[in-house]
Amino acid sequence: MVGIRVMSGASVGRGDVYFEYYAGSTGVVDSVSPQSGSMGGGLWLEVAGRNLKSEGASCRFGSGLARQAQGLSSSLVRCLTPVHGRGEVSVEVLGLDGAFTNSGVEFRYELS
Repeated sequence: MVGIRVMSGASVGRGDVYFEYYAGSTGVVDSVSPQSGSMGGGLWLEVAGRNLKSEGASCRFGSGLARQAQGLSSSLVRCLTPVHGRGEVSVEVLGLDGAFTNSGVEFRYELS
């Protein structure tokens, strides 16, 4: 149990909050290939790592999901890149535990 205090202007609230700490997925993304592609999406990206979910695979690009995902093994997932604005995004996939990885490996969207 954790005690908290919330202040909003002149008002102060106090209370106890129960929470569960979650450290993230047991899966890890080690690399993506290629490392960059078009803002228009539609590129198959290979995501290599460890403890990745092959059945029911899913990929996340920043806050958006991939168009399609194919889990080839617990160390390789293919993701079809979605349309996205220019810049870098973190690529995460589902780990064996069913939670998205939090590895921070990035893919760079470029002008076509």
